[in-house]
Amino acid sequence: MKRIKKGPVWGVAIILSAVFLLGISCKGPEGPQGPPGTELCSTCHSDNTEILAREIQYQNSTHYLGGNYERDYFPCAGCHTHEGFIVLVEGGDTTQSIVNPTPPNCRTCHNIHETYTWEDFQLKTTATVNLREGGTFDMGAGNLCANCHQSRASDVIPSGQDTVYIWGPYWGPHHSPVANLISGQGGFEEFSGNYPSTPHYSAITGGCPECHMAEPYGSQAGGHTMNMFYEYHGQTELLTAGCEECHSDPVSEFETADSILEANLDSLRTILINAGIMDSTDHAVAGNWPRNLAGGLWNYLFVKEGHGVHNFDYANSLLENTIQALSGGN
Repeated sequence: MKRIKKGPVWGVAIILSAVFLLGISCKGPEGPQGPPGTELCSTCHSDNTEILAREIQYQNSTHYLGGNYERDYFPCAGCHTHEGFIVLVEGGDTTQSIVNPTPPNCRTCHNIHETYTWEDFQLKTTATVNLREGGTFDMGAGNLCANCHQSRASDVIPSGQDTVYIWGPYWGPHHSPVANLISGQGGFEEFSGNYPSTPHYSAITGGCPECHMAEPYGSQAGGHTMNMFYEYHGQTELLTAGCEECHSDPVSEFETADSILEANLDSLRTILINAGIMDSTDHAVAGNWPRNLAGGLWNYLFVKEGHGVHNFDYANSLLENTIQALSGGN
């Protein structure tokens, strides 16, 4: 049998004995005492239901339900997919389609498990937004929203041209150009008349979340649903939690403003359909059209898609001036 050499083992034993007998310490000085390693983790990973409540709310939001996140090509991907939005706000390569896209989710708007510090759950961005149609938009936390909730094109009605080419049924500002509307910019303002604005843009310092993410009504409205309406005993109710600081009777004021806007939208809709530039489903009709008709169609879609109550004075002036012009008033 081959004998095992024990020399190195005995050498280690002698060294360890000397360290023990002479009181030699191999441990360095203690560092400053910091927080427990799990302190940050327990902010989320605890026995409370705060995050669960927000997840349930979000699952009833249009962001979660309305998705269309199969639109994994730019420019659509920048707002319809989580990955595309990150590329958009971080200035990445917007020429590449998204592989395995996912819908907007918690990580779209928040920094989660990126720094493992108190910075987690901060918003991805609150930087001032350069609107594609108009100037800049700066509304605090609402700047995050404005990256997508704005008109999608800046050259659909080129200046100095008497006719405008409408390329297809989805021509126009696209869905939810709220950042433009609430800040009073981006409408077609070439018709005679004034274009004033309500003070929402300057008065709501917290931006969009101040109203849309006010104290939630269960998982129907407010909070991370971002919805402004909920059902209560068969009735549709307006969430007023974020409005009451400025409006003494927000429901009555909303109903009045909404009824005026709806009446003017109906009048303009009739004009546009009769002119042939819009069909009965509120889609544009392709072709070369007179500038004033194209501008009228833009204003109709702009106010309808932007929900005019965000800036009633601006929205209503766009409609009234357009109706006056297209009815032969100027």
